[in-house]
Order: sequence, then structure tokens, then C-alpha cells
Amino acid sequence: MATAGTGTMRDGQPIAGGGWGRIGGVLRHPHHGWRAVAASQTSAGALLLGVATPLTAIGPIARLIRALAFGSGSMGIIQYRITTNGAILTALVGWAAALAAVWLLSVAIDRSAPWFGGLRDRRAATAAAVFGSSAWWLASGFAVLPALGFLQLLGLYSLVLLFVGTPLLMRPREERTSLQGLSVMAAAVALLIASLAIADAVATRSLQPTVRTAAGRVVVTGAPAIAGSRLVAPAADKSRAVAPGTAAAAAAGQSVVPASSLQALLPAQIGLFVRTTLESQSNLAAGIASSDAKATYVHDTNSFTLTIADAGAPGALATNNSVIAGEVNRVTDSGYQRSRVVGGVRITEKWSNASHGGSYSRAVAGRFTVEAQGTAPAIDTLRAAVAAIDQSRLVALDR
Repeated sequence: MATAGTGTMRDGQPIAGGGWGRIGGVLRHPHHGWRAVAASQTSAGALLLGVATPLTAIGPIARLIRALAFGSGSMGIIQYRITTNGAILTALVGWAAALAAVWLLSVAIDRSAPWFGGLRDRRAATAAAVFGSSAWWLASGFAVLPALGFLQLLGLYSLVLLFVGTPLLMRPREERTSLQGLSVMAAAVALLIASLAIADAVATRSLQPTVRTAAGRVVVTGAPAIAGSRLVAPAADKSRAVAPGTAAAAAAGQSVVPASSLQALLPAQIGLFVRTTLESQSNLAAGIASSDAKATYVHDTNSFTLTIADAGAPGALATNNSVIAGEVNRVTDSGYQRSRVVGGVRITEKWSNASHGGSYSRAVAGRFTVEAQGTAPAIDTLRAAVAAIDQSRLVALDR
């Protein structure tokens, strides 16, 4: 007779070690291991508290360690790192969500048993959910190191365990055995995705973006994104916006050229291309100031937009060559893309032979970006458009 802490496996040999010993039996020899689980009399509550609770903590603890040790990502000049409190909160929420997922899976197995000709049995359903999910939660421990993260895929073995074990414990009609196994697999996948999504949502809200500049690091109180060569603050921060070039902006320590001054540098005509539209804007949000002016130029079927952008004085966020280093030179049959530093100035160009269009940009005075983008007879047209901006006047605006 099997006790709560043992079960019989092959050749009548007992499986010792309580719930954890039965996990090993299920993982190594699923059919025999599941029979040992069926012979056990451990209650549903004891399984959830003694086995599922520590088991589901493996993944969140592993991800907590990784977040604190390696948890940073980057997008352009923006570096994201989760705060310590955020990492701990994410782990706690992830643990609770994982445990809830196991419990909900047990409820689903129990209540759906009659659909497949079986009898409801809360203890057996909980055992199926706990031991069937064990491979996934054990494999989630590989999340502790980025280089081992892919090994979490070994946890998909849990789907096999659930497919084999659930019918053994819930005893459906023989012709519905496979149908029950497949339905439990689908429910497990759905609950797993939901639990991971909850933890990910908490982690995302706990990210602390920082901007690396020549002057040091600037903490951004929001989640900004890179648009072209400018830093754009999130819309949620508009309530804190201050117009650049005003006394309020100066008091805040921000120094950007007013958009109207940039707009005055855009010529009415560049070669055969005539200016058709003209616009400008200035913003200060999340502690980051920016301003830009742009005009559209048209000739025959070609048109391009010429933009002058000021990333602001504090470190020249997006144009500072000490921040963005390296070179790119990619040539294909359809065009090319280059990015290089020439005489201390970052120059980026891209061209498509198929669309007869591309872009050309260059940094000026370590804080401005001048860019021409659109269609033209050749890339030389876009280069000429950028050269049409009086750089001496633009540099003078930096003073």
C-alpha cells in the first residue's frame, strides 16, 4: 500500500521523497511515474502548498537574478534597466501568477472531467496540473543566465506529461482519452501565456530608461522612443512640456534653438526643386528638449523633405559622435546604406535603385542634424539639399 510520501513504480520499487520524488519519477518514466502519482493519497491542498508553491518560484527567482545581474537592454542611445524594487515586484507577481495558473489548470481539469466520460476528482486533477507542469517550471530555472535562456524550451516536455498523465488520473472513456489530453494541453498553454504576460506587464512598468551622453547619464522619467535622429518623449509627459527658448526652459536648464530660427534656414528653392510646405515644432518633455523645422521640395515626379533638428545642448543626445560610434557599409543589387564619421562628423546615407529614393543626413556642431529624405534623380540631389543649409548660420545658433 502506497503512502502519501511514496508510490510504486516499475517492478514494485517505491518512489521515495514525497512530491519531489514523484516529480523525478514522472519526468524519467512518465507512464510508471503517473501510476505512482495516482497511488498517492496526498491532498490537493498539500500538493499546492508543498509542491506547486516552491516549484513555481523557480522561474521568477531565476528571472529576478538575471534582471539584477544582466537586466539591461538598449534602443539606440536609450538604455533600459529594471529597478531593484521593480524586479522584486515582478518576481512576486510572476510567482503568484504562476501558482494561480497551476490552480486554475487543476480546476479546469476537474470540472471538465465529465465532458470526457470521467468523474470529478479534485485531488487527482490537482496532481495532474502540478506534476504535469513540473517540467516547465523546472526548465524555467535556465532563465537565470541569458546564454541558457533557450534551454527553457525543454519545459515544453510538460505538454507530453499532461497529455499522458491527465487521462491516467481522471479516467475518461477510452475513445475520449486523446481529446482530453489535447484539451488540457491547450488550457495549459493559454494559462502559461497569461501568467507570463502579467509578469511582463509589471516588468515593463518598472523599466528605468537612461540616456548616455558625453556629459554623463540622464535619467528619463518615461519610456521615450527614437524617431529618426531625434529623441521623442512619450505623449503622457505632455503635461510637463515647456516651450524651448522661453524663460521657463532656461530655468529648467534646457537650451534648444527655437524652431522658428531653424525654419528661417530652409531655402525657398534648391536647384530645380521648389519648396511647397513648411512646418516647425518645439517640445520639452520628460526633461528632454528638442526642436525641428522641415520643408517639402517638389520637381516633376520627385519630392523630398529637408529637416533641421536640434537635439538640445545637454550632450547632443542623438547626434553626438562619442555616443554613436562605428561604421556601416552595406551594398546590394538594389542599393546601399552607409554610415560613417568623416572629420568628426557623422554622415549617414541610404539609396534604393528601385524606388530612386533614399536619405542623406549629417551632424552639425555636435547637436544638430540636417537630413534630406525622399525621391530624386540621384543621391547627389539629396546631398546638395543638405549642403544648401548655411552651416555657418546653424553653428552660430549654438552660441
